[in-house]
Amino acid sequence: GQSLVDALNDQNDHVRQAAAMALGRIGTPAIAAVPDLIKLLRDESASVRCGAALALGRFGSGAGEAVPVLVELLAKRDEPARRWALAALAELGPAAKDAVPQLIATVEDADDPLREKAMDALGRIGPAAAAAVPTLIRALSDPDAPPIADTVQQLGEIDESDLDRALDIVRRYPSINRSGGTGRQRTPAEHAMESLINIGDAAGPELIRALQHDDAAIRAAVVRVLCESPDL
Repeated sequence: GQSLVDALNDQNDHVRQAAAMALGRIGTPAIAAVPDLIKLLRDESASVRCGAALALGRFGSGAGEAVPVLVELLAKRDEPARRWALAALAELGPAAKDAVPQLIATVEDADDPLREKAMDALGRIGPAAAAAVPTLIRALSDPDAPPIADTVQQLGEIDESDLDRALDIVRRYPSINRSGGTGRQRTPAEHAMESLINIGDAAGPELIRALQHDDAAIRAAVVRVLCESPDL
């Protein structure tokens, strides 16, 4: 309601944050509040910025106009706000396509603690994130990932021309750990694999080329992606 929109301008940080989050919970019926919530992404209070980003994510594609300011947050050193900005961009899905260059830069920074979140956002953007495919393929190089390391060893023991046997070996291993519900934290490679699957057909040509990659872990992960993607 209008009273909640008015509360976005309250002098108290906690009131502004609470109002933003309440509008997010209301969702689509409160879509008119999106411009006011975008303004709060530049609020002096970190908690208010986070609340605004969280709320905007709840509007999904209806908050597409927030993308430029969410991208601004990604370039800052405010990790909580960056985390919620990434979550919001993921919720916006294809409407966040203009954020792809900044998301790619985040993934390419090996020291960025939020690079897996950026991978997830790219996957949620889908085919419009095709420019990220080479970066995501490079992120597959993680020999410590359980579904990959064992597969590499098995694949190394068979003739390269025996594709049917190779595919059988890959399929016998557990599916990519997408939810983290297996009791272990997902690896960066698994985040990258899921994102490539979600990008779908647009990732196909780069994935096929990556089957010739020098890194065996990348080759094995690409086979996993091709096996598990319904669109490839």
